[in-house]
Amino acid sequence: MKNKIVLILVFVFILTSCSNKNNVDYFYSGAKIVNSKKSINDIDMFGIENVVDNKIIYFNYEDESKRNYYIYDVEDENEKEIFTGENILFSSGLTAGVNDNIYTNLILEHKNNQIINNLVQINTDTLDFEIISEDNCNEETTSFICATETDILLIKHSVNEKTSQVVLYDIENNEYITIIEKKFAVENGKNQGVFLNGIAYDSGYLYVIEENYENHLMSIQLVKYNLQGEYISSIDLREIYSYIEDEAVGKFFVFGDYMFVRNYSGKGVVCRIIDDNAEIHFEVENDLDIVRTNKDTEQNQYIFYSRREGKDIKVLDINTGKMETVTLNIGDEIEVIRYIYGDEYNNLLVGLVDPEDENLNNENRFYVNLCDFIE
Repeated sequence: MKNKIVLILVFVFILTSCSNKNNVDYFYSGAKIVNSKKSINDIDMFGIENVVDNKIIYFNYEDESKRNYYIYDVEDENEKEIFTGENILFSSGLTAGVNDNIYTNLILEHKNNQIINNLVQINTDTLDFEIISEDNCNEETTSFICATETDILLIKHSVNEKTSQVVLYDIENNEYITIIEKKFAVENGKNQGVFLNGIAYDSGYLYVIEENYENHLMSIQLVKYNLQGEYISSIDLREIYSYIEDEAVGKFFVFGDYMFVRNYSGKGVVCRIIDDNAEIHFEVENDLDIVRTNKDTEQNQYIFYSRREGKDIKVLDINTGKMETVTLNIGDEIEVIRYIYGDEYNNLLVGLVDPEDENLNNENRFYVNLCDFIE
């Protein structure tokens, strides 16, 4: 009986981890792996929203005003339409997941020229689609979205109320709860007050990038709160902001003692939070991005890559601080990474392009797992 238990434990370990020559373990679930280095080129995918549970959420255009959303099951090789959206100007590019539901913001233009932000919910199991709320962008804008274990966090800016807020969408009770509220307005072309420019959630705490404008001077801090909005601590981000060239923050994540900040131009940096400082841990000259799962899941490794700069990725182990280089040996030799989307099991949807193809007409897509490339 003891021998059987040992064999079972060994088998489970083989199914749930892989390691490289430096003995760095990479978690994955063997039950979630469909097929090593699987080509995904038979399906038209104009834009990818994200990957979750071996399913790819993406969209194509029916015509200039209609965007059709689909979900492709990699395991069953089955494509299903979720919904059709009309007059969608763009999506936020950020998604958040709780259980089987994915949430994102869609920006639409109504017939009366009003710009509307819709928070939408997509159930990846039933394929149900629901509009949770609608905001008139002339009065209120919504930016950033992330997930806690059970709910959704967003930043809202109100023009009429002259506020910048972090709000929690309580999924079970279908209601919004204001956690943090700061006064902010643009008066005579100048910012006044505190502007909330990024939120992240990690291990029970909320992290907020706060731009404080006083006498037309700006101080920038990363402020840590609990989910009741009570202040915990803060650190100065002036040096980090100067690195991303003082542009608006497009992506922001906190994981353990590390954080990732990226502006809309693609300038990104990985920082380590040590005591009361944020120190640059990893940087590249060109477009740096992170592979981030939708859900609030505990991970030890995080993947980073540079767009259109070869096929090397960087894997950060937040427990040791080590950064490993892994080469994705897929596609043609000349091709480079355009994008990577992933889930909590290190399944990756990788889009490759010819760097000389300015129109990106011939994308080569693969569905792989990180463990396929560990030596």
